[in-house]
Amino acid sequence: MELSSKWSLYLHYKDLGKMYNDNIEKLMDIQDIETFWKTFNNIPKIYDIFSDGTSVKKIKRTNAIPCAYSFFRDGVFPCWEDNKNKNGFEYSIKNSSNLQKFHEEWLNCILYLIGDTDEIFSHINGIRVVDCTKYNSVLYRMEIWVDEEKYKAEIEELIKGDNFNLGEYKLLYRTHKNIKETV
Repeated sequence: MELSSKWSLYLHYKDLGKMYNDNIEKLMDIQDIETFWKTFNNIPKIYDIFSDGTSVKKIKRTNAIPCAYSFFRDGVFPCWEDNKNKNGFEYSIKNSSNLQKFHEEWLNCILYLIGDTDEIFSHINGIRVVDCTKYNSVLYRMEIWVDEEKYKAEIEELIKGDNFNLGEYKLLYRTHKNIKETV
C-alpha cells in the first residue's frame, strides 16, 4: 500500500568536531506501509539508542554517538536552512521520565502524519526525536517541523487534539527564520 508522500528516515550523530550535515545519515526512503513497518520494526527504539543518563551509547558500525532520529518528507533535509524549512517553525515537547511512552508517542505521531490526508498535514515537513541528555539528567525532545508560520494555530490544535494527542505536554515554539545550524 503506497503512502500519499514519500518519506526519509535519518539518524543524527553527536560529533562536535564535524559540521551539522556531516553528522546526518539517511537510513531509509519509505514510500509504502510495508517498508515503513519493516524499517521501524528493525531500528533501535529511542530509549535503547539514546543516553540513559549513566552510559553513552554508540553505534557499533561507526562508533558514533546517536542523538536524533528525523522522519521527513522526501526532498526536505532535516536542517533549518532547507528551503522548505527556513520560513517555518517547530513545535516541541520534552519528556524525561517515561521514555517507552515517549517512543510510542513519537511513532504514533508519525503514523498520523503519514496516514492522514487532511490538507493541514501536508504542511508538516517532518518529526524529529532528539536526545538532549546532559550527564545524568535524561531528557528527550520531539519536534514537529512545519513549512510556514501562518499554520501555527492549526498545527497547535492538531498537536493538542485527538490527532497527535500530546495535550498533556507543555508545547514549545521556535521559528526557523533567525536560527542557523553550522551546515
